[in-house]
Amino acid sequence: MPGYLDFQVKNTNIATSMGYLFTGNKLDDAHLNALIALQQRSFIPDAVEPSRPTPPPSRPPSPAAEQPESGETNFDPWTISQSDLTPAVSFDYPTVPASGTPTVDKGNIPWLFDDAFFRFTDFHVCLNVGIGYNCGSLCKRVVRTTCPDRFLGKEGQVPPECLSVTVTAHRDSTKIEHHTVPAVHLTAAPPRAKGQKCLILKGEIAGQIWGVKECKLRKQQVILSSGVMLPLDDVCLVIEARA
Repeated sequence: MPGYLDFQVKNTNIATSMGYLFTGNKLDDAHLNALIALQQRSFIPDAVEPSRPTPPPSRPPSPAAEQPESGETNFDPWTISQSDLTPAVSFDYPTVPASGTPTVDKGNIPWLFDDAFFRFTDFHVCLNVGIGYNCGSLCKRVVRTTCPDRFLGKEGQVPPECLSVTVTAHRDSTKIEHHTVPAVHLTAAPPRAKGQKCLILKGEIAGQIWGVKECKLRKQQVILSSGVMLPLDDVCLVIEARA
């Protein structure tokens, strides 16, 4: 390059900082020590400032010196005054109802908990059981509420969110099984055949019993004996209780 001296050095005379020649051979001990010494001389250590003794603690000022003269203000950033305090903000905590009555989860059948909706003492209400109850053991079965009290099971009064139901045994149709099922796992079972009776769940005739004239399962519709057509979701199969 212009302005610079031109040197030609063989690879056998050039070593890396790791102690290897450009030929790939390792330096012998004598040349390696010379290289280390050369590297140490290439760095100028920083001057270390000598440590100073810790100064003695200063004496606190006298009370007289802290008091400002008349007409002067002595501001101290480490002093807390009344103006630095934020007034407390009142917070209205939510009130808890005095009754303390727990909320009952009635699932999709809240009408079944209303005594004024229908004469539940005279009819068994048929229900489908979801897979969440008892590992799905009754998911393909239709259960019916007990009469005259749908809240009174074989072992006594059932919990507030449950219903007392019965179903024929899976292997022996002559035996009756009693179950206490939470309402969240129950849904209304629609009628399946002509001549059955159903309870109307919605509309102007909700709470009434009507005979079934025809069931259109593919269209999910039912035709009542009066000729009215309703969706299957608006009716529930019921069976009259024996005297």
